[in-house]
Amino acid sequence: FDEDVKDLKKTLEFLKSLAVDGILFSDMAVFMLARDLGIEHLLIYAPGMTVVNSLDVKEYLDLNIQAVELANEITLEEKIEIAKNNPGKVGIVISGYLLMSFSKRLALSNYFEEINKDVDVFNNYNLKLKEATRDGLMPTYQSSKGTYIYSEYILDSFKYIKDLMSVDFKYFRIDGIFLSQPIIKDLYDAYSKQVKDLDLSGLSLTIKNKYPELTFNDIFYTTKTSEVK
Repeated sequence: FDEDVKDLKKTLEFLKSLAVDGILFSDMAVFMLARDLGIEHLLIYAPGMTVVNSLDVKEYLDLNIQAVELANEITLEEKIEIAKNNPGKVGIVISGYLLMSFSKRLALSNYFEEINKDVDVFNNYNLKLKEATRDGLMPTYQSSKGTYIYSEYILDSFKYIKDLMSVDFKYFRIDGIFLSQPIIKDLYDAYSKQVKDLDLSGLSLTIKNKYPELTFNDIFYTTKTSEVK
Protein backbone atom coordinates (compact mmCIF):
# COMPACT_ATOMS: atom_id res chain seq x y z
CA PHE A 1 0.00 0.00 0.00
CA ASP A 2 1.13 3.57 -0.60
CA GLU A 3 1.69 4.23 3.09
CA ASP A 4 4.04 1.25 3.30
CA VAL A 5 6.45 2.27 0.53
CA LYS A 6 8.88 4.18 2.74
CA ASP A 7 9.21 1.28 5.16
CA LEU A 8 9.54 -1.15 2.26
CA LYS A 9 12.44 0.86 0.82
CA LYS A 10 14.18 0.87 4.22
CA THR A 11 13.71 -2.89 4.49
CA LEU A 12 15.19 -3.49 1.03
CA GLU A 13 18.15 -1.22 1.82
CA PHE A 14 18.71 -3.22 5.02
CA LEU A 15 18.55 -6.53 3.14
CA LYS A 16 21.00 -5.17 0.58
CA SER A 17 23.43 -4.30 3.37
CA LEU A 18 23.23 -7.90 4.64
CA ALA A 19 24.16 -9.29 1.22
CA VAL A 20 21.32 -11.84 1.35
CA ASP A 21 21.10 -14.58 -1.27
CA GLY A 22 17.48 -13.98 -2.16
CA ILE A 23 14.33 -12.01 -1.37
CA LEU A 24 10.89 -13.56 -1.85
CA PHE A 25 8.20 -11.10 -2.89
CA SER A 26 4.65 -11.09 -4.22
CA ASP A 27 3.96 -7.43 -4.98
CA MET A 28 5.52 -5.75 -8.02
CA ALA A 29 6.11 -2.60 -5.95
CA VAL A 30 8.96 -4.57 -4.37
CA PHE A 31 10.46 -5.14 -7.81
CA MET A 32 10.24 -1.45 -8.72
CA LEU A 33 12.07 -0.36 -5.56
CA ALA A 34 14.59 -3.22 -5.77
CA ARG A 35 15.43 -2.23 -9.34
CA ASP A 36 16.09 1.34 -8.20
CA LEU A 37 18.47 -0.08 -5.58
CA GLY A 38 20.17 -2.38 -8.12
CA ILE A 39 19.16 -5.60 -6.37
CA GLU A 40 16.40 -6.91 -8.63
CA HIS A 41 18.66 -9.91 -9.42
CA LEU A 42 18.12 -11.08 -5.83
CA LEU A 43 14.34 -11.26 -6.14
CA ILE A 44 12.24 -14.43 -6.24
CA TYR A 45 8.67 -13.84 -7.34
CA ALA A 46 6.41 -15.95 -5.10
CA PRO A 47 2.79 -14.79 -5.50
CA GLY A 48 1.36 -18.04 -4.16
CA MET A 49 -1.39 -18.91 -6.61
CA THR A 50 -0.82 -17.36 -10.05
CA VAL A 51 2.31 -18.73 -11.79
CA VAL A 52 1.06 -21.82 -13.60
CA ASN A 53 3.00 -22.14 -16.87
CA SER A 54 6.38 -21.63 -18.51
CA LEU A 55 5.35 -18.48 -20.38
CA ASP A 56 4.51 -16.80 -17.07
CA VAL A 57 7.89 -17.81 -15.67
CA LYS A 58 9.80 -16.50 -18.67
CA GLU A 59 7.99 -13.14 -18.56
CA TYR A 60 9.06 -12.59 -14.96
CA LEU A 61 12.59 -13.86 -15.54
CA ASP A 62 12.93 -11.27 -18.33
CA LEU A 63 12.77 -8.66 -15.54
CA ASN A 64 16.22 -9.89 -14.41
CA ILE A 65 14.94 -11.51 -11.22
CA GLN A 66 16.63 -14.73 -10.14
CA ALA A 67 13.69 -17.14 -9.85
CA VAL A 68 9.94 -17.69 -9.72
CA GLU A 69 7.91 -19.83 -7.31
CA LEU A 70 5.17 -21.92 -8.91
CA ALA A 71 1.57 -22.03 -7.77
CA ASN A 72 0.95 -24.64 -5.10
CA GLU A 73 -2.12 -26.13 -6.75
CA ILE A 74 -0.66 -27.34 -10.06
CA THR A 75 0.11 -31.02 -10.49
CA LEU A 76 3.43 -32.85 -10.24
CA GLU A 77 3.49 -33.28 -14.01
CA GLU A 78 2.96 -29.57 -14.56
CA LYS A 79 5.63 -28.56 -12.04
CA ILE A 80 8.18 -30.90 -13.61
CA GLU A 81 7.40 -29.68 -17.12
CA ILE A 82 7.84 -26.03 -16.11
CA ALA A 83 11.10 -26.81 -14.28
CA LYS A 84 12.44 -28.59 -17.36
CA ASN A 85 11.64 -25.53 -19.45
CA ASN A 86 13.32 -23.22 -16.91
CA PRO A 87 16.17 -25.20 -15.33
CA GLY A 88 17.42 -23.77 -12.04
CA LYS A 89 14.90 -20.93 -12.18
CA VAL A 90 11.76 -22.18 -10.40
CA GLY A 91 11.05 -23.13 -6.80
CA ILE A 92 8.10 -24.86 -5.15
CA VAL A 93 6.56 -25.35 -1.73
CA ILE A 94 6.85 -29.01 -0.70
CA SER A 95 5.34 -28.85 2.78
CA GLY A 96 3.09 -26.70 4.92
CA TYR A 97 -0.43 -25.37 4.75
CA LEU A 98 -1.23 -24.01 1.29
CA LEU A 99 -2.69 -20.56 0.74
CA MET A 100 -6.04 -21.13 -0.98
CA SER A 101 -7.61 -17.68 -0.91
CA PHE A 102 -6.83 -14.07 -0.11
CA SER A 103 -9.28 -11.19 0.05
CA LYS A 104 -8.72 -7.56 0.92
CA ARG A 105 -12.07 -7.72 2.70
CA LEU A 106 -11.92 -8.05 6.48
CA ALA A 107 -14.11 -11.13 6.26
CA LEU A 108 -13.59 -12.48 9.78
CA SER A 109 -14.32 -9.25 11.65
CA ASN A 110 -17.30 -8.65 9.36
CA TYR A 111 -18.62 -12.14 10.13
CA PHE A 112 -18.30 -11.83 13.89
CA GLU A 113 -19.85 -8.38 13.77
CA GLU A 114 -22.79 -9.84 11.83
CA ILE A 115 -23.39 -12.56 14.46
CA ASN A 116 -22.74 -10.06 17.26
CA LYS A 117 -19.83 -11.97 18.78
CA ASP A 118 -16.75 -10.30 20.26
CA VAL A 119 -13.65 -12.08 18.92
CA ASP A 120 -10.15 -10.64 18.54
CA VAL A 121 -9.44 -11.69 14.95
CA PHE A 122 -6.45 -9.58 13.97
CA ASN A 123 -3.32 -11.74 13.66
CA ASN A 124 -5.11 -14.52 15.55
CA TYR A 125 -3.63 -17.77 14.19
CA ASN A 126 -6.00 -20.06 16.10
CA LEU A 127 -9.08 -19.63 13.92
CA LYS A 128 -10.37 -22.25 11.46
CA LEU A 129 -13.17 -22.42 8.91
CA LYS A 130 -15.30 -25.36 7.85
CA GLU A 131 -16.96 -25.34 4.46
CA ALA A 132 -20.17 -27.22 3.78
CA THR A 133 -18.43 -29.29 1.10
CA ARG A 134 -15.31 -30.14 3.13
CA ASP A 135 -14.71 -32.31 6.17
CA GLY A 136 -11.50 -30.62 7.29
CA LEU A 137 -10.89 -27.37 9.16
CA MET A 138 -9.14 -24.66 7.18
CA PRO A 139 -6.75 -22.38 9.12
CA THR A 140 -7.46 -18.72 8.55
CA TYR A 141 -6.29 -15.37 9.82
CA GLN A 142 -6.94 -11.71 9.25
CA SER A 143 -4.41 -8.90 9.18
CA SER A 144 -5.06 -5.21 8.65
CA LYS A 145 -4.62 -5.88 4.91
CA GLY A 146 -7.17 -8.66 4.45
CA THR A 147 -8.16 -12.27 5.10
CA TYR A 148 -6.14 -15.39 4.30
CA ILE A 149 -7.56 -18.93 4.04
CA TYR A 150 -5.35 -22.01 3.90
CA SER A 151 -5.80 -25.69 3.05
CA GLU A 152 -7.17 -28.00 5.72
CA TYR A 153 -4.07 -30.20 5.40
CA ILE A 154 -0.29 -29.97 5.21
CA LEU A 155 1.15 -30.81 1.80
CA ASP A 156 2.88 -34.21 1.84
CA SER A 157 5.62 -34.48 -0.81
CA PHE A 158 7.64 -37.44 0.47
CA LYS A 159 6.23 -39.79 -2.16
CA TYR A 160 7.29 -37.45 -4.97
CA ILE A 161 10.73 -36.23 -3.92
CA LYS A 162 12.49 -38.68 -6.27
CA ASP A 163 10.43 -37.37 -9.21
CA LEU A 164 11.06 -33.75 -8.22
CA MET A 165 14.79 -34.36 -7.86
CA SER A 166 14.94 -35.71 -11.42
CA VAL A 167 14.78 -32.13 -12.74
CA ASP A 168 16.60 -28.92 -11.85
CA PHE A 169 14.42 -26.98 -9.39
CA LYS A 170 16.09 -23.99 -7.77
CA TYR A 171 14.72 -24.78 -4.32
CA PHE A 172 12.16 -26.66 -2.25
CA ARG A 173 10.48 -24.61 0.47
CA ILE A 174 8.62 -25.47 3.67
CA ASP A 175 5.93 -22.92 4.55
CA GLY A 176 5.86 -22.76 8.33
CA ILE A 177 2.70 -20.74 8.90
CA PHE A 178 0.49 -22.29 11.64
CA LEU A 179 3.29 -24.75 12.50
CA SER A 180 5.43 -24.79 15.64
CA GLN A 181 9.21 -24.62 15.39
CA PRO A 182 9.68 -28.30 16.45
CA ILE A 183 7.33 -29.45 13.68
CA ILE A 184 9.09 -27.27 11.10
CA LYS A 185 12.47 -28.67 12.17
CA ASP A 186 11.23 -32.27 11.98
CA LEU A 187 9.83 -31.66 8.51
CA TYR A 188 13.06 -30.00 7.41
CA ASP A 189 15.20 -32.83 8.78
CA ALA A 190 13.02 -35.52 7.20
CA TYR A 191 12.94 -33.91 3.75
CA SER A 192 16.68 -33.21 3.91
CA LYS A 193 17.31 -36.89 4.60
CA GLN A 194 15.22 -37.96 1.63
CA VAL A 195 16.84 -35.43 -0.69
CA LYS A 196 20.21 -36.94 0.26
CA ASP A 197 18.97 -40.55 0.02
CA LEU A 198 16.09 -40.91 -2.45
CA ASP A 199 15.61 -44.57 -1.54
CA LEU A 200 14.60 -43.78 2.02
CA SER A 201 11.05 -44.81 2.76
CA GLY A 202 8.79 -44.43 5.75
CA LEU A 203 9.64 -40.79 6.50
CA SER A 204 6.09 -39.66 5.80
CA LEU A 205 4.70 -42.28 8.16
CA THR A 206 7.24 -41.30 10.83
CA ILE A 207 6.08 -37.67 10.72
CA LYS A 208 2.41 -38.64 10.71
CA ASN A 209 2.86 -40.95 13.68
CA LYS A 210 4.72 -38.27 15.64
CA TYR A 211 2.03 -35.65 14.94
CA PRO A 212 -1.30 -37.53 14.77
CA GLU A 213 -3.20 -34.29 15.39
CA LEU A 214 -2.11 -32.97 11.99
CA THR A 215 -3.60 -33.86 8.61
CA PHE A 216 -1.36 -34.51 5.61
CA ASN A 217 -2.37 -34.89 1.96
CA ASP A 218 -0.78 -35.02 -1.50
CA ILE A 219 -3.91 -34.64 -3.64
CA PHE A 220 -2.65 -31.62 -5.60
CA TYR A 221 0.20 -33.64 -7.10
CA THR A 222 -2.19 -35.91 -8.97
CA THR A 223 -5.47 -33.99 -9.28
CA LYS A 224 -6.23 -30.88 -11.33
CA THR A 225 -7.12 -27.81 -9.28
CA SER A 226 -10.59 -27.61 -10.80
CA GLU A 227 -11.33 -31.09 -9.45
CA VAL A 228 -10.11 -30.28 -5.90
CA LYS A 229 -11.66 -26.93 -4.99
